[in-house]
This record gives sequence, C-alpha cells and structure tokens, in this order.
Amino acid sequence: MLLKPSAQQGRYADSIMRQQLGESIAYLCNLDENLNKKNKAILHSAAEALVNNKRLHPLMFGHYARWVHALTHDNNSQAEKAIELICAAFSLGDSYPQYISLGDETLYQSQRLINELMDSGDDSTAMFKPPTTDAFDACKLEISQALGLASKWLPDLAEEMNALVAQFILVGNHPQATVRFDGGSSYMLWGALFVNAEQRRSSVAMLELLAHETAHLLLYAAASQEPLTTNPEDERYSSPLREDLRPMDGIYHATWVSARMAWAMYHLSQHPEISPPAANEARQALEADIRHFKEGHSVVERHGQLTQTGRRLMNDAASWIASIAD
Repeated sequence: MLLKPSAQQGRYADSIMRQQLGESIAYLCNLDENLNKKNKAILHSAAEALVNNKRLHPLMFGHYARWVHALTHDNNSQAEKAIELICAAFSLGDSYPQYISLGDETLYQSQRLINELMDSGDDSTAMFKPPTTDAFDACKLEISQALGLASKWLPDLAEEMNALVAQFILVGNHPQATVRFDGGSSYMLWGALFVNAEQRRSSVAMLELLAHETAHLLLYAAASQEPLTTNPEDERYSSPLREDLRPMDGIYHATWVSARMAWAMYHLSQHPEISPPAANEARQALEADIRHFKEGHSVVERHGQLTQTGRRLMNDAASWIASIAD
C-alpha cells in the first residue's frame, strides 16, 4: 500500500479481504459438522463468489466473525444463527456501492452486531441509532457532492474509494453514547463506511472524512498480510491525537491516516479551479492534518515496534509529509 491513492490499490486491498473471507468460509464449511445441506450449499456459493472478487454485503464479514466465535466456544445455537444471517446477507446480491440507513430492514437483525463491532473498547462506545429521514437525505447529498468533487479534481482518490466502499451506512448518535461519533469503519465489517448523518458538513469536510475512513480500510487490508506493529496490545501510550491513552496500533492508524487526509487536502487546495473559500478550508484542514501526523509520528518513532510492512508504510507517509511541510 502507498500513501498516493489509486484504483489499482483499492481493488487490490478489496480483493485481499474478500478472497480471505471466501477461503475461510469454505474451510469452516468442511469443519462445521452441524451444517445442513441447504446452508452448506449456500455458503459454498458465497465462498466461491468472494474468491472470484464478487462484492458482497459487508455483514457477511461480521456474521462470519460470530460464526467463528460460536464454533470456538462450542455454541451451536449461536453458530446456527450466524450461518442463517450469513446466508441472508449473501441473498442481498452484489449491486454496490449503496447508501443505506441503519434503520433499513436489511440491517434490522444486525444492529446489535454493528454496535458491538464499532465499539472502540475504550469506554467511549459509539452507540448508534437510525438517523431521521431528513438527516439521511442531507448526508447522502453531502457524500455524493464530496465524491463528485473527488471525481472531478482527485480522480485517483475517487476511484480508490469506489473500489473500497460497498456501503455508506448512515447512522445517528444514540442518546446513551458517551462521545459524538463522526465516521468509522471496522475490520470485521469490510466494505462498510459509517457516517453520522446528523452532522452537517461542507463538501471539503466530507471529502476529508471519506479520505480518513478509506485510509483505515487500506491499513486493515495491509495488516491482514502482516501486522503493522508488534507492541503488546495491553500497553498504552500517550497519544497527541486523543486525550486518552491508546494502544500503539491505534496511534499508528491515526498517524498514517492523518497523512492520507493531508494528501487529499493538499491536492484539493492546489487545484486551479477550486473556489477561494474551499481552497482556504482545505488549507486549514491540511495544516491540522500535518500537525497531527507529526505529533503521532513522534510517538510511533519513540515507542513503535514496527514490522517491515508497518515501517514501509510509515516511511512512505513521512517522506511525503516532509516534501510539502516547512
């Protein structure tokens, strides 16, 4: 993976994740002795589709994780439920990308799973509720406009995003949420990008958010081949990007993602056709992104135990930042 976006890179990352899921489903089909013939046939079809790079519903990844958890804990009833939901997700077809509300009937049985998988685990749980119709419509328009901006002026980024995102799942903040959610993604819901539809954003701000979250997806794919860091998961470090202590993998992600956000804002601000107000907004965002990268990079350099992949990606980001920063 490289900091500079490309359609080829997005397709490659997506292919890695889908093929791995397909191979794993095929393996579990042969391992799970309680599978009935009908579901086994459906799962084999789903596995074949994934290995052949069919873009299937992100929930297949989440329910697969629940299937694995159930099998490792000898929970047959949970395994059966997960299998039924995988089969149901497969039946939704392969027409993507989509805009969808958390309140959509296709997500109804999976809202608890989504909340669990999107929980950061640091006492700042991102609990979701469905957005209002007006908020959904407004957010969908904002995303469309941001993608249009990228297609016109940052086509490589736009094509990479299109390859990575199967669903824009629009949500609202739950009244019990301890923090305000902006946007997010999960390794175990590959292809889904969650956006808080109740928060209004300019096209520049939305484009920066999309660059942010799709950068996380790239890192998930890279880490599926080799971890980015080897620091113990229970160790926490002071993060300049967050008030709370964070694991090194989280700091690494935030740092590299800041560089990708800076890339988007830099090239947007430099485009000759951009309006002066939008260019100014992009430049202000760029300054913050560079600052966040430098602060995070200092922590990673002091404390990070990076793998070869992790070092290569971070060096690429640091070199680009150095090329444009004072």
